[in-house]
Amino acid sequence: MLGASTQYNSEYLSDLWNFTMQMHSINPATGQIMQSFPLWRADQIDTTLAQMESAQAGWATIDFEQRARCMRNLAQVFRQNSETYALMITEEMGKLLKEARAEIEKCAIGCEHYAEHAATYLKDEIIVSDASRSVVVYQPLGVILCIMPWNFPFWQLIRAAAPALMAGNAVALKHASNVPRCALALERAFQQAGFPENIFRTFMISAEQAERVIADRRSPHCCRDVDGQ
Repeated sequence: MLGASTQYNSEYLSDLWNFTMQMHSINPATGQIMQSFPLWRADQIDTTLAQMESAQAGWATIDFEQRARCMRNLAQVFRQNSETYALMITEEMGKLLKEARAEIEKCAIGCEHYAEHAATYLKDEIIVSDASRSVVVYQPLGVILCIMPWNFPFWQLIRAAAPALMAGNAVALKHASNVPRCALALERAFQQAGFPENIFRTFMISAEQAERVIADRRSPHCCRDVDGQ
């Protein structure tokens, strides 16, 4: 009996370990696991941060119009794949399909807005001072880590990433653990829109691993969204 019990406990702990070392896409209506994704190893995190740091240095040097072209392309990607993305949102976090479609359209509108207006928002501002000339200059910060919740899985990211990218930053996404398919779909959307490689990446990491990314010198800037409105 002791041997059987030990074997059972060992198998249970092994299964539990395997479950917790993955992100699971679970349909909230059925409880069914639709897909599972392994969490990244430490070396994957380090390699990706290094690649993003290098990519951001080049992205920061190109002009607003080139960045805007990618952003407008992203708006088209959202509209062309609206039904696919909306169904994914509904399956993964339970939003009504009508509302999910509206969220995707809002993402497209947001991309177009920042493509059109980012240069104006970020232009140098001359201010009055006792110096001969005083100017406020907006410069890229580097790699921005966006930690996002699940209730607006596409829009919450876009409303943070679109202005950050237009300002010359790279964006790393750590999404809520219950929407991994949406998180990876966002990365593919940026790729399809023609953004340079490693300018936007989805990090498949846990909350505990996110602490390490926040502490890394290559991603000292963190954006955390909590309401999604």
